[in-house]
Amino acid sequence: MFGNILFLLLLCGFFSVVLASTEDLLACLSRVQNLTVVTPDSPSYNTDRLSFNRRFAYRPAAIAYSTSVQDVQAAVQCGASSGTPVVARSGGHSYAAYGVGGQDASFVIDLSRMAGLTLNNVTGEVTAQTGIRLGPLAQGLWDQGKRALPHGSCPYVGIGGHTAYGGVGLFSRQAGLLIDRAVRAEVVLANGTVATAAFDRNPDLYWALRGAGPSFGIVTAWTYATLPAPNSIGYALTLKPAAGDRTAIIDAFNNFQTFARNALPTWGIALAVVPDGPNKLAFELSGNFYGSMVDFNASFQPLLNSIPQAELRFREFTWIEALADTAGSLSTTSPEPADNFYAKARR
Repeated sequence: MFGNILFLLLLCGFFSVVLASTEDLLACLSRVQNLTVVTPDSPSYNTDRLSFNRRFAYRPAAIAYSTSVQDVQAAVQCGASSGTPVVARSGGHSYAAYGVGGQDASFVIDLSRMAGLTLNNVTGEVTAQTGIRLGPLAQGLWDQGKRALPHGSCPYVGIGGHTAYGGVGLFSRQAGLLIDRAVRAEVVLANGTVATAAFDRNPDLYWALRGAGPSFGIVTAWTYATLPAPNSIGYALTLKPAAGDRTAIIDAFNNFQTFARNALPTWGIALAVVPDGPNKLAFELSGNFYGSMVDFNASFQPLLNSIPQAELRFREFTWIEALADTAGSLSTTSPEPADNFYAKARR
């Protein structure tokens, strides 16, 4: 009996603290000029709080849409002074909905309205605000100077978390991760001040941001060293053996491993073994080769010889054509499709 009463008292105390924190947060935000704030009472709240993975449906204390670094500074200061957990949302593609806090009652600072992109065609460096998505980033680099970066293929993914946690794509075997190309970051720290992090400026912060960014601040812009955009050959190698034939799939996989051990870094490779009907599997190898047709044929032929039953399709692309072919489209003007899934990391 006493235990139940104590639990209820603690629970009531917890909700009282959360309520007071939220009230302090909203009062502080109301004093920030020209900052759009969405609260649980706002008509758009139930839409704005949605995560990409609909398995999670958290309820933030508030969502602030920043349009400048000064907005982010003010919002961070409000979150800190009220004791409300603060989280940044760039594209909102976190599998566990960390872009809306990963829990209820967080304060979300949404960066989607900060999507500027400036390319220096002399140095090859580009500065991109972290509200921009991968599709517009790639298209902007192409339009402004035929430049490229290694990154993922989903056009709606935001560059904020994608960069901070690595950023891998088909071009990565040759060009590294997206974070490897980041030379500088503009970041709002937990106390609301702005810092620049680079190899030669706040190097400890620069090191920490590249892998654990959200633990140290909100990056409002990344500066990358871009590369000349290469042409490529898009390819798809497909093997569809008869129902129940697992040996052909296993042999193809083993032959691929032999090929991959010595594959040129110009090979961008994605491999999947997928269901293909009742008791049937398909072996699908696809990607882009960033080189000449002569080199493509010469280096791919040993694998083709080892899987003679497979069907090969290929086509020459410019850089931007290859990205659009993989993504379907680089445009993010249409509403983003959502998903509902469970994912688990394995060590």
